[in-house]
Order: sequence, then structure tokens, then C-alpha cells
Amino acid sequence: MCPVVSFLRIILFSATMPALITAEDLAAGKFYCAFHVVVKSHSGAPLPRVDVEAIADGRTIARARTGGSGLAKLCDAPLGLIDIAVGNTRCGYSVVKFVRATWPRTTRLVVTYNNTLDDAACAGTTFGSFPTDCQVLLRVHDAEGKPIPGARFDLGPAVSKRTSDALGRIFFSLRAGTRVVGSLEAAARSSEKIALACDPDLTPLIERSVSLAAFQGATSAPAAREVAPTKRR
Repeated sequence: MCPVVSFLRIILFSATMPALITAEDLAAGKFYCAFHVVVKSHSGAPLPRVDVEAIADGRTIARARTGGSGLAKLCDAPLGLIDIAVGNTRCGYSVVKFVRATWPRTTRLVVTYNNTLDDAACAGTTFGSFPTDCQVLLRVHDAEGKPIPGARFDLGPAVSKRTSDALGRIFFSLRAGTRVVGSLEAAARSSEKIALACDPDLTPLIERSVSLAAFQGATSAPAAREVAPTKRR
């Protein structure tokens, strides 16, 4: 009797919760859905056609897309903790961390998603038409690793010079298939020539750290360094 009473208590207690299957449903083997995820904009409007993923141990285990009401259903989930990720691209994801399916109750999550972030951060409005361009970040520092502000990257008379900011960073973009050689210079420091090649399929994101030594007299011009390809992230 005790196991039956305990089971009935669970059912009666849970009957007041939303999206719950009943004792009759359980006996009939009714389909159970672990998560209902509602995706809304900041104004509260439902967002259709947004991808929603269940992630466990860094791996996507289930995926759905919101309909006109902003609802996506992730019905099959493990017993342990998972993450729910919302967004149509890896950039600009909204993530709900450490949620667990609570059988027999369907867990309902409401997520506010900034769907404009994909355009601003991922589509290249800052760096160019990603992925037809390569995004380049040069980090300029001294021998001790301290950033050098005001360093200039000169690509020739036809292109304006780029200047490093307070953190020693220089941002710019390169068109696909472009190969350039530029001179990196800073006051009272030796210059460095940097060669860059843009292949968006191989290296859409190019980030390099460059050290400029304090000037100690005339030195021969350094040879241009080809940027080693890195795996696409």
C-alpha cells in the first residue's frame, strides 16, 4: 500500500501544476514533453523561427524551432542538469543554465531574446560582410606584455592608418582573397612588418599579438611575417 499511496500523493500534488499529465494519462502511456520554451522579444512579443537547443556535456542533444506563438518544445531530455540555448547563431545566444526535467510536469521556460544582436555582432556590421570578410585584431604590447596605445598600422598611402587604442588593440577587416603587408610602428620603438592573408573558410577570425621593442638605435628592417592559419572557431 505504501508505494501506491506515495504515487497518488505525487499525482494529487502535481495536479495543480500547469502542463501536467494525469494518472489516467500515465496509465495510458501518454506522451510526455520535458520542456516548453517560450521566446519573446524585449517588448514581450513572441518570436517565431528562433532555434532552441538542449545542451548536455557541451553537446546538443535536442533542437527545436519556435512557432508563431514563440513556443518550442524539447520533449526528450535526460534526468540530469542541462542548458537551454536560444538563438539562430552561436553569436548572441541566450542561455538558461542548469535546468532539469521534472517528470511528470512539463517545465515551462520564458526567455527574452535580443534577436537584433545576431545582425549587429555576427553579420559583420562592424567588421564587414562576415563571412566574406576576415575580422582582424592586432594586440600591440611591449616586451613585458603591457599594451602600447597609439601604435600605427600602415598599409600604404591608399589606406588610412589604423591606431591602437588604450588596450593596444587595432581592429579592421580584410576582403576575402586579400593579402597585405603592413608596417606596425610606435614612437621610440622599432617597427614590425606584418603580412596578413584573408581566407574566410580557413581563418575568418585573425587575432595576433605583436611585441614592439623599445628603440635602441638603427636596426635593419625586419622581414615580413606570414600569419599562420588557425582553425575556424
